Amino acid sequence: MNLGVQRPVAVHEGGPRMSFAGRPEELRVLKGLFVRCTQADGSVAVVSGGVAIGKSALLLSIADWAAGLGAIVLVATCSRMETGLPLAVVNQLFQSARLSPERKKRVAQLLSEGARAETLADSDSDSDSDPGVANRLLALVTRELHTVLVEIAERRPLLVGIDDVHHADPLSRRFLLYLAGRLRSSRVLMVINDREGMQRADPSFHAELLSHPHCRRIRLRPLSPRGVTNVLAEQLDSTAAGRLAPGYHAASGGNPLLVRALLEDHHNSPTVAPENDTELVVEDAFGEAVVNCLHRGGANTVKVARGLAVLGDVGSSSRLGRLLGLPVASVTQVMHALSIAGLLRSGTFPHQAARAAVLNSIDAADRADLHYRAARMLFEEGAAAMEIVEHVIAARQTAEAWMLSVLRTAAEQALADDRVGLAVQCLELACDSCRDELKLAEIRALLALVESRVDPTKAFRHLPELTAALRAGHLRGRHAIVPIRFLLLQGRLDEARCLLRELGKGATDAADSFELSTIREWLACSYPQLLETDGSALAEPVTDGILPATASQEIRAASALAAILTHGGSDDTIGGAEQVLESFRLDDVAFEPVEQALLALVYAGQVDRSASWCDLLLQETADRRIPGLRAVLAAVRAEIAIRQGDLSGAEYHAHVALAQMPSQSWGGAVGLPLASLLLARTEMGKFDEAADQLSRPVPAVVFETRFGLHYLHARGHYYLATRRPRAAFGDFLACGELMSAWRLDLPALVPWRSDAAQAYLQIGNGGRARDLIEEQLGRPDAECPRIRGLSLRVLAATREPRQRPAILTEAVELLQVSGDQLELARTLTDLSHVYQELGDDNRARMTVHRATHLARGCGAEPMLHRALRFDRAVVCEQPASDVAPSAVSGSGMLSDAERRVAALAAVGNTNREIAGKLFITVSTVEQHLTSTYRKLNVSRRIDLPTALRSLTVGGMSLAG
Repeated sequence: MNLGVQRPVAVHEGGPRMSFAGRPEELRVLKGLFVRCTQADGSVAVVSGGVAIGKSALLLSIADWAAGLGAIVLVATCSRMETGLPLAVVNQLFQSARLSPERKKRVAQLLSEGARAETLADSDSDSDSDPGVANRLLALVTRELHTVLVEIAERRPLLVGIDDVHHADPLSRRFLLYLAGRLRSSRVLMVINDREGMQRADPSFHAELLSHPHCRRIRLRPLSPRGVTNVLAEQLDSTAAGRLAPGYHAASGGNPLLVRALLEDHHNSPTVAPENDTELVVEDAFGEAVVNCLHRGGANTVKVARGLAVLGDVGSSSRLGRLLGLPVASVTQVMHALSIAGLLRSGTFPHQAARAAVLNSIDAADRADLHYRAARMLFEEGAAAMEIVEHVIAARQTAEAWMLSVLRTAAEQALADDRVGLAVQCLELACDSCRDELKLAEIRALLALVESRVDPTKAFRHLPELTAALRAGHLRGRHAIVPIRFLLLQGRLDEARCLLRELGKGATDAADSFELSTIREWLACSYPQLLETDGSALAEPVTDGILPATASQEIRAASALAAILTHGGSDDTIGGAEQVLESFRLDDVAFEPVEQALLALVYAGQVDRSASWCDLLLQETADRRIPGLRAVLAAVRAEIAIRQGDLSGAEYHAHVALAQMPSQSWGGAVGLPLASLLLARTEMGKFDEAADQLSRPVPAVVFETRFGLHYLHARGHYYLATRRPRAAFGDFLACGELMSAWRLDLPALVPWRSDAAQAYLQIGNGGRARDLIEEQLGRPDAECPRIRGLSLRVLAATREPRQRPAILTEAVELLQVSGDQLELARTLTDLSHVYQELGDDNRARMTVHRATHLARGCGAEPMLHRALRFDRAVVCEQPASDVAPSAVSGSGMLSDAERRVAALAAVGNTNREIAGKLFITVSTVEQHLTSTYRKLNVSRRIDLPTALRSLTVGGMSLAG
């Protein structure tokens, strides 16, 4: 400021233009007050607001503006460090004034006398001396200093600015009150900046100051969105300012210091291109500004802000007071001060980066201590485990006994919320802190299961501790299977067998025996070769097959699967499997039960029911981070698709299964998706891809599991499709030997006898093929529609041609019920060949058309091509007279509608398909067919002349 220039004051609202974005109204008010003071109408403006809200910037703006008009400007900034220095603020004011040597000397004497008078007053309070002497001296000094200021203002208007008056020393406050009371007829404007929202050291000062009639109070509040836009417009173009303003306002709470810090981060960020000035960047400058604001507020402000940062959204005044050891009233006052400064919104930081900055400003040891105290406080209040566990983890110290239950409960909730990482953190800390061997073993097993939900290979790191716990007898019940399962996934069967012996020795009560029985049933279904027959406790079931009401879902699933694979499906076992599926939750740590229940339904012939459950679960897991479960579900869904004849679906789901989880995480179970993928590619005619898949090694452990049977079955069918029957027979026979040895010899699992029979038929040994099929038809689950249907199809090939139609027709009816579209298409193809061989071309054509339609829907390209070639061959063998429209007896008697229906029926369309194509009801189709049969003197659709297919109406082929 150039205060030495002597020039007249221009008394108007104009003058040099100063930019003070965001506070135009407040600046206008101060300008108006200054204009009035030039006319000997002095006043006081008390500008109040929260920390860093812009009070100092407003004072400097009005000071610069007034100086530009020729006013004398005296500004002092109060400091916490000078609060104990008498007249420190007044001294600053006069040091900035240009005084004559004589006046400067006089002011210095007055300041010295004022300091001496205060010292004398302090000493008088401790003695019997008359305190009036000191007071009279102070009054004299105050009056003389006021006179000096009035004399200065006689030359030019005077603006006196006091920043941060809450830090002013007591004697300076006394002088300011004296001055304020005598401004009414002077050319002086006094602007005093005051901190709002904090406890005042001298409440009487503010009360007396504001009581003057010529005192004007101006409250500064956080910037509005429009105010933030104006601030941004100083450095950005108007379009960018408008787009950024909402985000800046939300992040800063409207605090000007934070707004400018965000602008600094914006300009310094290497990620923001000049042409893209609309991205909100929150980096170091913002965090430093937040911490700076808090330190300006004082020690209590910093302490409360740190407590809020630690507690987060649950930081109420009462909790903060208890956490920090502060009176609730003091905490409430600080929170109010932070709110009016824009640093808090609804009791929390307006942006997560602000909270992070405060947390990072706390010393590591202090931060850990705060988190520990927060955890203990919330626990004693009975808060939810998820509120407490964040602090337990952040405390970075060994958990105490009371924390273990919190960690376990929080881990379960984290799994339900799909926060696997947090669940792992909780259980890891519980493992590090637990000193009880039994509890520690259980927690570690639970941790391994949780990690296996994402990637079983990560869970393998716990194997040494889990194995040791099992050997020591600390790992019991259903958790005892965890290390055994992981050993099996790694193909370490010998070690798993040794642990099984340990389990058998450690069974001490009925509960243990029951759990052991469940383990045996699971192993008998999945790793049957692992079981021994040397009198081990796991050699035979311990239970009598009756499950108690308290049985876990693991037990129920294993029992249902074992019962179906050993005795076939029944209503009770199917109901037991569905009960497991109904009660399964996505946050269950083990998902083997859901896999076993789904496959139990598949092996029981309930493919459609299993598909419905599987699709529902896949849909529920779509947005969940459970790759292990999704992989298992997709593998089961691929097997279901194979049994439905949905080859593209089987290929897709098998790919998903193998992509969700690496092959080393599957163990022997990888045989299931590999088998589905191989079989789908074979039936789709993708022989090169299938061969490439077969060239890749399969883990040896696969062939010691139930899933290896599926793989051998699929590989055998690849050999059959590529005309290598002896290789195929070897795989099918291997299936049979294993299934017999494992006592799992049910065709519903793998129909190895009908598979081997097909290999025999390729070799030319029909007699041996017939023996195998008849043997398969005598197995317990041979009445399952799918198994009986495919068995009859192969059996028909071993019989005389005239015997085949009846057998194949029964097979068709059964396969229609089963839902296996591929096997149905294959059977219809065989039936069409038999009809053609027997000279019944009409039925051959109708049947092959239906087979073609199904093969196309399944994506079975080789079968489709064979059916199409056969269809053309039948057409070529028919006499020309048979395909002429005139050869259709009585066709002239048919109406157009009847001819359209008859033409479609003649090529094998069902009544429902005809109705769909002609946009009529099924009932109308039936009526037209009845009339057609009467007019043409036939009784069934297979008797309709094939020449009908070439009839046209309006120039359009009806059967095309």
